Amino acid sequence: MRKIQIQVLGPKIPCNNCIAAQKNVEDAVKRVLFPDVEFDVVHEDIASKETLEKFGLLKSPAIVAGEYVLFQGMIPNVDKVAKKLADVVALNVSPSKAPSSGSSSCGCGCR
Repeated sequence: MRKIQIQVLGPKIPCNNCIAAQKNVEDAVKRVLFPDVEFDVVHEDIASKETLEKFGLLKSPAIVAGEYVLFQGMIPNVDKVAKKLADVVALNVSPSKAPSSGSSSCGCGCR
């Protein structure tokens, strides 16, 4: 079984926006049912040394699947998260190779 970790990145003590984003991710995971994929949703400190080294400076809340930043600086609705997760799984690519959601701050889809 393939396991995809989904990180909701925000302050060490989650703010209301991060809590809402994580709830939407958890609800989306329930909608995206694939027999060979298990999603693991975790909250991580956006300001930790590891997070900053791995992803650079991000806007909170940020949602990351594997190595790929799916959303940042927004609370995506459940449908948007579910679609992005389904795309990642359906394309059978690692999250780091998934098509861009265009959610970067410059709008070009880069990280």
